[in-house]
Amino acid sequence: MSQAKKFSAMGAGSIYLAMLLFSLTPLIVFIMSFIMIPVVMLYVKLSKKSFWIYNVIILLLVNVVTYGIGMGAAGTYLTLMSLFFLIPSVVIGHFYKSKTPAKNVVVAGGLVLLGEVVLLLLFISLSGVNVTMDMKEMVQQSMATLPVEVQNAFSKDVMNGFVDTVVKMLPLYMIWFSTYFITVTHWVSRRLLNKRGESIPGLKPIREWKLPGSLIWYYIGAIILDFFFVHNTDSTLYMILINLLPILMFVFSLQAISFFFFLAHVKGRGRGLPITALVLMLIFPPLQQIFALLGMFDIAFPIRERLR
Repeated sequence: MSQAKKFSAMGAGSIYLAMLLFSLTPLIVFIMSFIMIPVVMLYVKLSKKSFWIYNVIILLLVNVVTYGIGMGAAGTYLTLMSLFFLIPSVVIGHFYKSKTPAKNVVVAGGLVLLGEVVLLLLFISLSGVNVTMDMKEMVQQSMATLPVEVQNAFSKDVMNGFVDTVVKMLPLYMIWFSTYFITVTHWVSRRLLNKRGESIPGLKPIREWKLPGSLIWYYIGAIILDFFFVHNTDSTLYMILINLLPILMFVFSLQAISFFFFLAHVKGRGRGLPITALVLMLIFPPLQQIFALLGMFDIAFPIRERLR
Protein backbone atom coordinates (compact mmCIF):
# COMPACT_ATOMS: atom_id res chain seq x y z
CA MET A 1 0.00 0.00 0.00
CA SER A 2 1.45 3.39 -0.99
CA GLN A 3 2.24 6.05 1.61
CA ALA A 4 -0.50 8.31 0.20
CA LYS A 5 -3.15 5.63 0.59
CA LYS A 6 -1.84 4.66 4.02
CA PHE A 7 -2.04 8.28 5.19
CA SER A 8 -5.57 8.67 3.86
CA ALA A 9 -6.74 5.49 5.54
CA MET A 10 -5.20 6.43 8.88
CA GLY A 11 -6.70 9.89 8.65
CA ALA A 12 -10.16 8.52 7.89
CA GLY A 13 -9.86 6.05 10.75
CA SER A 14 -8.86 8.78 13.22
CA ILE A 15 -11.72 11.00 12.09
CA TYR A 16 -14.17 8.12 12.45
CA LEU A 17 -12.96 7.39 15.99
CA ALA A 18 -13.35 11.06 16.92
CA MET A 19 -16.83 11.21 15.36
CA LEU A 20 -18.00 8.20 17.37
CA LEU A 21 -16.68 9.63 20.64
CA PHE A 22 -18.09 13.10 20.00
CA SER A 23 -21.47 11.49 19.28
CA LEU A 24 -21.85 11.44 23.08
CA THR A 25 -21.98 15.25 23.05
CA PRO A 26 -24.55 17.71 21.64
CA LEU A 27 -22.45 17.67 18.47
CA ILE A 28 -24.24 14.44 17.53
CA VAL A 29 -26.86 16.55 15.72
CA PHE A 30 -24.14 17.60 13.26
CA ILE A 31 -21.95 14.49 13.31
CA MET A 32 -24.65 11.96 12.45
CA SER A 33 -25.09 13.37 8.95
CA PHE A 34 -21.50 12.39 8.08
CA ILE A 35 -21.00 9.26 10.18
CA MET A 36 -20.78 6.89 7.18
CA ILE A 37 -18.27 8.92 5.15
CA PRO A 38 -15.02 7.80 6.84
CA VAL A 39 -16.19 4.16 6.75
CA VAL A 40 -16.81 4.38 3.00
CA MET A 41 -13.37 5.91 2.51
CA LEU A 42 -11.73 3.18 4.57
CA TYR A 43 -13.45 0.48 2.52
CA VAL A 44 -12.34 2.02 -0.77
CA LYS A 45 -8.76 2.77 0.33
CA LEU A 46 -8.02 -0.52 2.08
CA SER A 47 -8.16 -4.21 1.29
CA LYS A 48 -11.09 -6.07 2.84
CA LYS A 49 -8.86 -7.62 5.50
CA SER A 50 -7.31 -4.29 6.47
CA PHE A 51 -10.73 -2.64 6.50
CA TRP A 52 -12.13 -5.08 9.05
CA ILE A 53 -8.97 -4.83 11.17
CA TYR A 54 -9.31 -1.03 11.21
CA ASN A 55 -12.98 -1.27 12.27
CA VAL A 56 -12.24 -3.74 15.06
CA ILE A 57 -9.42 -1.55 16.37
CA ILE A 58 -11.59 1.58 16.24
CA LEU A 59 -14.46 -0.09 18.13
CA LEU A 60 -12.02 -1.48 20.72
CA LEU A 61 -10.61 2.02 21.25
CA VAL A 62 -14.12 3.42 21.59
CA ASN A 63 -14.95 0.92 24.32
CA VAL A 64 -11.61 1.43 26.09
CA VAL A 65 -12.08 5.22 26.16
CA THR A 66 -15.73 5.11 27.30
CA TYR A 67 -14.91 2.49 29.95
CA GLY A 68 -11.98 4.58 31.15
CA ILE A 69 -14.21 7.63 31.74
CA GLY A 70 -16.87 5.54 33.48
CA MET A 71 -19.29 5.33 30.54
CA GLY A 72 -19.09 1.65 29.63
CA ALA A 73 -22.75 1.52 28.52
CA ALA A 74 -22.04 4.36 26.10
CA GLY A 75 -19.35 2.21 24.46
CA THR A 76 -21.94 -0.50 23.80
CA TYR A 77 -24.33 2.07 22.35
CA LEU A 78 -21.63 3.50 20.04
CA THR A 79 -20.66 -0.01 18.92
CA LEU A 80 -24.25 -0.84 17.97
CA MET A 81 -24.64 2.49 16.20
CA SER A 82 -21.43 1.84 14.26
CA LEU A 83 -22.60 -1.63 13.23
CA PHE A 84 -25.96 -0.20 12.12
CA PHE A 85 -24.31 2.16 9.62
CA LEU A 86 -21.58 -0.32 8.69
CA ILE A 87 -23.61 -2.41 6.21
CA PRO A 88 -24.81 0.46 3.96
CA SER A 89 -21.30 1.95 4.12
CA VAL A 90 -19.80 -1.33 2.90
CA VAL A 91 -22.41 -1.57 0.13
CA ILE A 92 -21.57 1.95 -1.08
CA GLY A 93 -17.82 1.29 -0.84
CA HIS A 94 -18.14 -2.00 -2.74
CA PHE A 95 -20.04 -0.32 -5.57
CA TYR A 96 -17.50 2.50 -5.63
CA LYS A 97 -14.70 -0.02 -6.10
CA SER A 98 -16.56 -1.72 -8.95
CA LYS A 99 -17.27 1.67 -10.63
CA THR A 100 -21.04 1.12 -10.52
CA PRO A 101 -23.12 4.04 -11.88
CA ALA A 102 -23.90 6.57 -9.17
CA LYS A 103 -27.66 6.16 -9.51
CA ASN A 104 -27.40 2.46 -8.69
CA VAL A 105 -25.12 3.22 -5.73
CA VAL A 106 -27.58 5.70 -4.22
CA VAL A 107 -30.58 3.42 -4.76
CA ALA A 108 -28.86 0.32 -3.37
CA GLY A 109 -27.46 2.16 -0.37
CA GLY A 110 -30.82 3.76 0.36
CA LEU A 111 -32.68 0.45 0.15
CA VAL A 112 -30.18 -1.27 2.45
CA LEU A 113 -30.42 1.50 5.05
CA LEU A 114 -34.21 1.54 4.79
CA GLY A 115 -34.29 -2.23 5.22
CA GLU A 116 -32.18 -1.91 8.36
CA VAL A 117 -34.58 0.67 9.79
CA VAL A 118 -37.53 -1.64 9.12
CA LEU A 119 -35.76 -4.59 10.75
CA LEU A 120 -34.81 -2.44 13.74
CA LEU A 121 -38.42 -1.35 14.27
CA LEU A 122 -39.57 -4.96 13.87
CA PHE A 123 -37.04 -6.10 16.47
CA ILE A 124 -38.15 -3.35 18.86
CA SER A 125 -41.80 -4.32 18.37
CA LEU A 126 -41.06 -8.01 18.97
CA SER A 127 -39.26 -7.09 22.19
CA GLY A 128 -42.56 -5.78 23.54
CA VAL A 129 -42.28 -2.06 22.76
CA ASN A 130 -45.27 -0.44 21.05
CA VAL A 131 -43.51 1.89 18.62
CA THR A 132 -46.63 3.70 17.40
CA MET A 133 -47.96 4.33 20.92
CA ASP A 134 -44.60 5.61 22.13
CA MET A 135 -44.35 7.87 19.10
CA LYS A 136 -47.90 9.13 19.71
CA GLU A 137 -47.09 9.96 23.33
CA MET A 138 -43.92 11.76 22.25
CA VAL A 139 -45.85 13.92 19.76
CA GLN A 140 -48.52 14.68 22.37
CA GLN A 141 -45.87 15.72 24.88
CA SER A 142 -44.28 17.97 22.26
CA MET A 143 -47.62 19.61 21.52
CA ALA A 144 -48.23 20.11 25.24
CA THR A 145 -45.20 22.43 25.28
CA LEU A 146 -46.86 24.80 22.79
CA PRO A 147 -48.24 28.10 24.10
CA VAL A 148 -51.71 27.81 25.62
CA GLU A 149 -53.10 30.21 23.00
CA VAL A 150 -52.00 27.87 20.21
CA GLN A 151 -53.45 24.81 21.93
CA ASN A 152 -56.78 26.57 22.55
CA ALA A 153 -57.01 27.60 18.89
CA PHE A 154 -57.75 24.00 17.90
CA SER A 155 -60.34 21.58 19.19
CA LYS A 156 -59.36 18.36 20.91
CA ASP A 157 -60.54 16.31 17.92
CA VAL A 158 -58.38 18.33 15.55
CA MET A 159 -55.34 17.92 17.79
CA ASN A 160 -55.90 14.17 18.11
CA GLY A 161 -56.36 13.86 14.34
CA PHE A 162 -53.08 15.70 13.78
CA VAL A 163 -51.26 13.39 16.18
CA ASP A 164 -52.71 10.29 14.47
CA THR A 165 -51.66 11.60 11.05
CA VAL A 166 -48.11 12.32 12.24
CA VAL A 167 -47.80 8.77 13.59
CA LYS A 168 -49.19 7.22 10.41
CA MET A 169 -46.54 9.05 8.37
CA LEU A 170 -43.80 6.96 9.99
CA PRO A 171 -43.01 5.18 6.66
CA LEU A 172 -42.41 8.59 5.07
CA TYR A 173 -39.98 9.58 7.84
CA MET A 174 -38.10 6.32 7.34
CA ILE A 175 -37.76 6.96 3.60
CA TRP A 176 -36.59 10.55 4.17
CA PHE A 177 -34.11 9.31 6.79
CA SER A 178 -32.56 6.80 4.39
CA THR A 179 -32.55 9.16 1.42
CA TYR A 180 -30.93 11.98 3.40
CA PHE A 181 -28.11 9.87 4.84
CA ILE A 182 -27.27 8.16 1.56
CA THR A 183 -27.39 11.39 -0.45
CA VAL A 184 -25.07 13.25 1.95
CA THR A 185 -22.72 10.26 2.16
CA HIS A 186 -22.45 9.88 -1.61
CA TRP A 187 -22.11 13.62 -2.28
CA VAL A 188 -19.25 14.10 0.21
CA SER A 189 -17.51 10.71 -0.10
CA ARG A 190 -17.25 10.87 -3.86
CA ARG A 191 -15.58 14.28 -3.79
CA LEU A 192 -13.14 13.35 -1.06
CA LEU A 193 -12.19 10.08 -2.75
CA ASN A 194 -11.76 11.68 -6.16
CA LYS A 195 -9.40 14.25 -4.60
CA ARG A 196 -7.36 11.32 -3.29
CA GLY A 197 -6.80 9.64 -6.63
CA GLU A 198 -9.97 7.59 -7.03
CA SER A 199 -12.37 7.85 -9.96
CA ILE A 200 -15.87 7.53 -8.53
CA PRO A 201 -18.76 8.02 -11.02
CA GLY A 202 -21.16 10.84 -10.20
CA LEU A 203 -24.82 11.47 -10.89
CA LYS A 204 -25.85 13.27 -14.04
CA PRO A 205 -25.88 17.08 -13.80
CA ILE A 206 -29.16 18.10 -12.20
CA ARG A 207 -30.15 19.95 -15.38
CA GLU A 208 -30.32 16.57 -17.17
CA TRP A 209 -32.57 14.82 -14.63
CA LYS A 210 -35.83 13.54 -16.09
CA LEU A 211 -38.51 11.51 -14.30
CA PRO A 212 -40.46 8.75 -16.08
CA GLY A 213 -43.67 10.09 -17.62
CA SER A 214 -45.72 7.34 -15.97
CA LEU A 215 -45.22 9.02 -12.58
CA ILE A 216 -47.61 11.77 -13.67
CA TRP A 217 -50.50 9.31 -13.76
CA TYR A 218 -49.59 7.92 -10.34
CA TYR A 219 -49.56 11.44 -8.95
CA ILE A 220 -52.89 12.41 -10.56
CA GLY A 221 -54.47 9.16 -9.39
CA ALA A 222 -53.26 9.71 -5.83
CA ILE A 223 -54.64 13.28 -5.83
CA ILE A 224 -58.04 12.09 -7.10
CA LEU A 225 -58.22 9.40 -4.43
CA ASP A 226 -57.21 11.88 -1.78
CA PHE A 227 -59.92 14.37 -2.77
CA PHE A 228 -62.87 12.14 -3.53
CA PHE A 229 -62.55 8.64 -2.16
CA VAL A 230 -60.79 8.81 1.19
CA HIS A 231 -63.10 9.57 4.13
CA ASN A 232 -61.92 7.09 6.73
CA THR A 233 -58.65 8.17 8.31
CA ASP A 234 -58.27 4.69 9.78
CA SER A 235 -58.21 3.02 6.37
CA THR A 236 -55.11 1.50 4.79
CA LEU A 237 -55.66 3.62 1.67
CA TYR A 238 -55.49 6.80 3.74
CA MET A 239 -52.19 5.72 5.29
CA ILE A 240 -50.76 4.92 1.85
CA LEU A 241 -51.81 8.27 0.40
CA ILE A 242 -50.48 10.46 3.22
CA ASN A 243 -47.09 8.80 2.71
CA LEU A 244 -47.15 8.58 -1.09
CA LEU A 245 -48.36 12.10 -1.95
CA PRO A 246 -45.51 13.99 -0.19
CA ILE A 247 -42.95 11.77 -1.91
CA LEU A 248 -44.43 12.32 -5.37
CA MET A 249 -44.81 16.04 -4.74
CA PHE A 250 -41.18 16.29 -3.69
CA VAL A 251 -39.79 14.40 -6.68
CA PHE A 252 -41.85 16.51 -9.10
CA SER A 253 -40.57 19.61 -7.28
CA LEU A 254 -37.02 18.34 -7.89
CA GLN A 255 -37.96 17.99 -11.55
CA ALA A 256 -38.88 21.67 -11.52
CA ILE A 257 -35.52 22.53 -9.94
CA SER A 258 -33.88 20.50 -12.70
CA PHE A 259 -35.76 22.61 -15.24
CA PHE A 260 -34.52 25.82 -13.59
CA PHE A 261 -30.93 24.58 -13.82
CA PHE A 262 -31.52 23.63 -17.47
CA LEU A 263 -32.95 27.09 -18.17
CA ALA A 264 -29.96 28.79 -16.57
CA HIS A 265 -27.61 26.59 -18.62
CA VAL A 266 -29.37 27.27 -21.92
CA LYS A 267 -29.57 31.01 -21.30
CA GLY A 268 -25.95 31.13 -20.20
CA ARG A 269 -26.82 32.67 -16.86
CA GLY A 270 -25.55 31.89 -13.39
CA ARG A 271 -27.12 29.47 -10.94
CA GLY A 272 -28.78 32.17 -8.87
CA LEU A 273 -32.33 31.36 -10.02
CA PRO A 274 -32.25 27.56 -9.57
CA ILE A 275 -30.42 27.78 -6.24
CA THR A 276 -32.90 30.38 -4.98
CA ALA A 277 -35.78 28.18 -6.10
CA LEU A 278 -34.27 25.18 -4.30
CA VAL A 279 -33.81 27.13 -1.07
CA LEU A 280 -37.37 28.47 -1.23
CA MET A 281 -38.72 24.96 -1.82
CA LEU A 282 -36.91 23.63 1.24
CA ILE A 283 -37.78 26.59 3.49
CA PHE A 284 -41.41 26.93 2.41
CA PRO A 285 -42.85 23.42 1.79
CA PRO A 286 -46.22 24.81 0.53
CA LEU A 287 -44.34 26.04 -2.55
CA GLN A 288 -43.75 22.41 -3.48
CA GLN A 289 -47.27 22.26 -4.92
CA ILE A 290 -46.42 25.00 -7.43
CA PHE A 291 -43.03 23.50 -8.23
CA ALA A 292 -44.58 20.04 -8.59
CA LEU A 293 -47.00 21.41 -11.20
CA LEU A 294 -44.11 22.91 -13.16
CA GLY A 295 -42.24 19.60 -12.89
CA MET A 296 -45.25 17.78 -14.36
CA PHE A 297 -45.36 20.20 -17.30
CA ASP A 298 -41.64 19.72 -17.85
CA ILE A 299 -42.17 15.98 -18.23
CA ALA A 300 -45.47 16.03 -20.13
CA PHE A 301 -44.55 18.66 -22.75
CA PRO A 302 -41.40 19.22 -24.85
CA ILE A 303 -40.57 22.52 -23.15
CA ARG A 304 -36.84 21.91 -23.14
CA GLU A 305 -36.71 21.05 -26.84
CA ARG A 306 -38.47 24.32 -27.66
CA LEU A 307 -36.05 26.30 -25.48
CA ARG A 308 -33.11 24.69 -27.24
